[in-house]
Amino acid sequence: MMLKKHVRVVLAAASIVLLSSCALPTSVLPQSASGDPQPSGTAQSQDSDGGDSGTDAKTADAGKQDSFANRTVGEALEIGKFSPEQHSQPAFDPCSEVTEEQWKSLGLRVNRADDGATGLFTTCALKVIPEQTEPAQSTIITGNFNPLSKELEKGERLNDVKINKPSYVYLYSSTKPYRDVCSAGTMTNQGRVTVSYGEFSNKVAPPSAEKTCQKAVDVLEGIFNLPVLPPTASAAPAPQATPTSQSAPTPTTSTASPSVSGAKPTKPADSASAGETFRQKLGVGKFDNDEAVHKTFNPCKEITKKQWESLKLKVKSGEQPTLKLGPDQGDAYECFLASTDEGEHAGEAVKIAVDYLDFLSSDIGKNIVNIKANKPDYVYFYDKNSDLAEDECTAGVVTNRGRLNLTLRLGEKAAKPTKEQACQQAADRLMAISNLKAEGLDNVLHK
Repeated sequence: MMLKKHVRVVLAAASIVLLSSCALPTSVLPQSASGDPQPSGTAQSQDSDGGDSGTDAKTADAGKQDSFANRTVGEALEIGKFSPEQHSQPAFDPCSEVTEEQWKSLGLRVNRADDGATGLFTTCALKVIPEQTEPAQSTIITGNFNPLSKELEKGERLNDVKINKPSYVYLYSSTKPYRDVCSAGTMTNQGRVTVSYGEFSNKVAPPSAEKTCQKAVDVLEGIFNLPVLPPTASAAPAPQATPTSQSAPTPTTSTASPSVSGAKPTKPADSASAGETFRQKLGVGKFDNDEAVHKTFNPCKEITKKQWESLKLKVKSGEQPTLKLGPDQGDAYECFLASTDEGEHAGEAVKIAVDYLDFLSSDIGKNIVNIKANKPDYVYFYDKNSDLAEDECTAGVVTNRGRLNLTLRLGEKAAKPTKEQACQQAADRLMAISNLKAEGLDNVLHK
């Protein structure tokens, strides 16, 4: 609600700013009323709402599916890409992810990025170039994880506006009932992305909804067609330091940890590979517009029985009933496993919890454990409770589908169990899971 109010204030303020009266260039944008060619795989429709099912872009070819299955779990979940305190699935931030030259190719430039943007919402204000005085034009792009019902709370769905747009794009006006601004939005795997376009003048009547909505759609689709470029050296964010209370010293030699390599996945699933566009990276068109897009990794379901057996583990009890944490936090899963090893790890118990809760929130991870262990830096240790036993430890990583925390209790055959032993074994288990093939994983991102 606050974000929508902010957008309306910015758009209203734009009415006194001297912006360009030129139409947005269409030569670099997707098909509009002019009938320019569309990118492959994106069907256009003259219907204002031909259905929000997002079926237009659900056409991943078999080769891509095979490529995904051949990745490791770590590569598919991008384990190693995120530091412990990061949000793994932030809202799309066009002000920082689209370059100045790319904006210029769309006839736009960044006017102001929202300094208050967080991982859950972003705002980017743009100007049309070249700038002129009449009428004033304004373009605002927002990213958030709001359900559609909240997005439309004080708006008006524009179901009867006939323009050229994909069926997965919906239209609404946030200035009910005065339609000087039209918003075009769709859900992606980095949240709801919306372009709001308006023209303001004291000399002429407001433009038609068809005009403002078409321009909003053109900008939205133009962004999706841009290639994803790797960050430049000057624009690259500084690496986030691991909290000092959990910083890992030089790894010690451990005969029990052959699977811990310390290396990050060689090819993250969202790497800016040649030819990848924001349309591909964001999964445009494959979500229902009122769908919660935090697709939490479900280890009980997505790692096969045979794979668990290869690690000498078995699912002790199936996935627990899904916990609904809210539209901006997704679901939460818990998976309980027991060791089938009759040797050193007999009696070992494992619980895997996956969710989108913040790192070190009030009810989780209060006590970071400073443990010497052979592990990559992106794996963290913590005790959820201050009285957690010496033979128990939690090792965690951030994935592109939630924060994965593996809690391990050593078995009865562990000789003189210590916290170091428990944490090392938890890290070993975590990395062994990461090294499995992604053959059972749902490819919900980057199709």
